[in-house]
Amino acid sequence: MWPDQQIGVQRRLTRLRTRQGIFLARRKLFISRFSAALAHSAFLRTPPAKLGLGFRGLLGSVEAKVPTSFATILTEENFEEEEKALQTAEIRLGKVRVQCGFWEMFLDAMDSDDNVDCWRDSPKLWEIASQARIAGDATLMHVLRQAPAWLCS
Repeated sequence: MWPDQQIGVQRRLTRLRTRQGIFLARRKLFISRFSAALAHSAFLRTPPAKLGLGFRGLLGSVEAKVPTSFATILTEENFEEEEKALQTAEIRLGKVRVQCGFWEMFLDAMDSDDNVDCWRDSPKLWEIASQARIAGDATLMHVLRQAPAWLCS
Protein backbone atom coordinates (compact mmCIF):
# COMPACT_ATOMS: atom_id res chain seq x y z
CA MET A 1 0.00 0.00 0.00
CA TRP A 2 1.28 3.45 -0.95
CA PRO A 3 1.78 6.03 1.85
CA ASP A 4 -0.99 8.32 0.55
CA GLN A 5 -3.40 5.36 0.37
CA GLN A 6 -2.51 4.46 3.94
CA ILE A 7 -3.26 8.02 5.13
CA GLY A 8 -6.67 7.85 3.41
CA VAL A 9 -7.50 4.58 5.14
CA GLN A 10 -6.39 6.00 8.50
CA ARG A 11 -8.62 9.07 8.00
CA ARG A 12 -11.64 6.89 7.19
CA LEU A 13 -10.98 4.72 10.24
CA THR A 14 -10.64 7.79 12.47
CA ARG A 15 -13.93 9.20 11.14
CA LEU A 16 -15.67 5.87 11.70
CA ARG A 17 -14.28 5.53 15.24
CA THR A 18 -15.45 9.07 16.03
CA ARG A 19 -18.96 8.28 14.81
CA GLN A 20 -19.02 5.05 16.79
CA GLY A 21 -17.81 6.94 19.86
CA ILE A 22 -20.64 9.48 19.52
CA PHE A 23 -23.12 6.67 19.07
CA LEU A 24 -21.89 4.85 22.20
CA ALA A 25 -21.82 8.08 24.22
CA ARG A 26 -25.44 8.80 23.29
CA ARG A 27 -26.34 5.23 24.21
CA LYS A 28 -24.76 5.62 27.68
CA LEU A 29 -26.58 8.94 28.17
CA PHE A 30 -29.90 7.31 27.31
CA ILE A 31 -29.38 4.38 29.69
CA SER A 32 -28.23 6.63 32.54
CA ARG A 33 -31.23 8.97 32.14
CA PHE A 34 -33.61 6.05 32.02
CA SER A 35 -32.03 4.52 35.13
CA ALA A 36 -32.31 7.85 36.95
CA ALA A 37 -36.01 8.01 36.12
CA LEU A 38 -36.54 4.46 37.36
CA ALA A 39 -34.70 5.20 40.58
CA HIS A 40 -37.10 8.03 41.40
CA SER A 41 -39.62 6.67 43.90
CA ALA A 42 -42.62 8.37 42.31
CA PHE A 43 -41.90 6.61 39.03
CA LEU A 44 -41.54 3.28 40.78
CA ARG A 45 -44.89 3.66 42.55
CA THR A 46 -46.96 5.01 39.66
CA PRO A 47 -47.09 3.76 36.05
CA PRO A 48 -46.04 6.47 33.54
CA ALA A 49 -49.46 6.29 31.87
CA LYS A 50 -51.11 7.46 35.12
CA LEU A 51 -48.65 10.33 35.36
CA GLY A 52 -49.56 11.29 31.78
CA LEU A 53 -46.05 10.49 30.56
CA GLY A 54 -44.97 8.69 27.44
CA PHE A 55 -41.54 7.20 26.89
CA ARG A 56 -39.91 10.58 26.15
CA GLY A 57 -41.56 12.13 29.22
CA LEU A 58 -40.09 9.39 31.37
CA LEU A 59 -36.64 10.34 30.16
CA GLY A 60 -37.32 13.95 31.03
CA SER A 61 -35.66 15.36 27.94
CA VAL A 62 -36.52 15.83 24.30
CA GLU A 63 -32.85 15.72 23.34
CA ALA A 64 -32.39 12.15 24.58
CA LYS A 65 -33.13 10.13 21.49
CA VAL A 66 -33.02 6.35 21.45
CA PRO A 67 -29.33 5.71 20.82
CA THR A 68 -29.18 1.99 21.53
CA SER A 69 -27.40 0.32 18.64
CA PHE A 70 -29.20 -2.74 17.34
CA ALA A 71 -26.32 -3.62 15.07
CA THR A 72 -23.03 -4.84 16.47
CA ILE A 73 -20.89 -3.34 13.70
CA LEU A 74 -21.30 0.14 12.29
CA THR A 75 -19.82 1.07 8.97
CA GLU A 76 -19.73 4.49 7.35
CA GLU A 77 -22.18 3.32 4.71
CA ASN A 78 -24.95 2.16 7.06
CA PHE A 79 -24.53 4.75 9.82
CA GLU A 80 -27.12 7.24 8.47
CA GLU A 81 -29.59 4.46 7.64
CA GLU A 82 -29.24 2.99 11.11
CA GLU A 83 -29.72 6.38 12.76
CA LYS A 84 -32.93 6.92 10.75
CA ALA A 85 -34.17 3.48 11.81
CA LEU A 86 -33.41 4.31 15.45
CA GLN A 87 -35.34 7.58 15.20
CA THR A 88 -38.29 5.69 13.70
CA ALA A 89 -38.11 3.19 16.55
CA GLU A 90 -37.99 6.10 19.00
CA ILE A 91 -41.17 7.60 17.56
CA ARG A 92 -42.96 4.28 17.82
CA LEU A 93 -41.71 3.69 21.36
CA GLY A 94 -42.66 7.24 22.30
CA LYS A 95 -46.33 6.50 21.65
CA VAL A 96 -46.42 3.60 24.07
CA ARG A 97 -47.28 4.08 27.73
CA VAL A 98 -46.48 1.21 30.02
CA GLN A 99 -45.22 0.56 33.53
CA CYS A 100 -41.56 1.25 34.30
CA GLY A 101 -40.82 -2.38 35.06
CA PHE A 102 -41.76 -3.47 31.54
CA TRP A 103 -39.54 -0.80 29.98
CA GLU A 104 -36.65 -1.78 32.21
CA MET A 105 -36.92 -5.39 31.02
CA PHE A 106 -37.45 -4.29 27.42
CA LEU A 107 -34.28 -2.17 27.54
CA ASP A 108 -32.36 -5.07 29.08
CA ALA A 109 -33.46 -7.26 26.20
CA MET A 110 -32.43 -4.59 23.64
CA ASP A 111 -29.07 -4.18 25.36
CA SER A 112 -28.33 -7.90 25.49
CA ASP A 113 -25.65 -9.47 23.32
CA ASP A 114 -28.23 -11.45 21.34
CA ASN A 115 -28.02 -11.09 17.60
CA VAL A 116 -30.82 -9.11 16.02
CA ASP A 117 -31.79 -12.19 13.98
CA CYS A 118 -32.24 -14.20 17.19
CA TRP A 119 -34.77 -11.83 18.71
CA ARG A 120 -37.69 -14.01 17.67
CA ASP A 121 -36.15 -16.87 19.67
CA SER A 122 -35.04 -14.74 22.62
CA PRO A 123 -36.32 -16.18 25.92
CA LYS A 124 -36.12 -12.73 27.48
CA LEU A 125 -38.40 -11.25 24.81
CA TRP A 126 -41.00 -13.95 25.39
CA GLU A 127 -40.69 -13.48 29.16
CA ILE A 128 -41.57 -9.78 28.70
CA ALA A 129 -44.39 -10.67 26.34
CA SER A 130 -45.90 -13.15 28.79
CA GLN A 131 -45.72 -10.62 31.63
CA ALA A 132 -47.38 -8.03 29.41
CA ARG A 133 -50.12 -10.55 28.58
CA ILE A 134 -50.71 -11.15 32.31
CA ALA A 135 -50.96 -7.40 32.86
CA GLY A 136 -53.31 -7.12 29.89
CA ASP A 137 -51.26 -4.45 28.15
CA ALA A 138 -52.23 -4.88 24.49
CA THR A 139 -50.13 -1.88 23.37
CA LEU A 140 -46.90 -3.35 24.73
CA MET A 141 -47.75 -6.73 23.18
CA HIS A 142 -48.15 -4.99 19.81
CA VAL A 143 -44.75 -3.27 20.19
CA LEU A 144 -43.07 -6.54 21.15
CA ARG A 145 -44.56 -8.34 18.16
CA GLN A 146 -43.31 -5.57 15.87
CA ALA A 147 -39.82 -5.30 17.46
CA PRO A 148 -38.04 -7.89 15.27
CA ALA A 149 -39.47 -6.25 12.14
CA TRP A 150 -38.09 -2.82 12.96
CA LEU A 151 -34.79 -4.08 14.20
CA CYS A 152 -34.16 -6.06 11.04
CA SER A 153 -35.45 -3.46 8.54
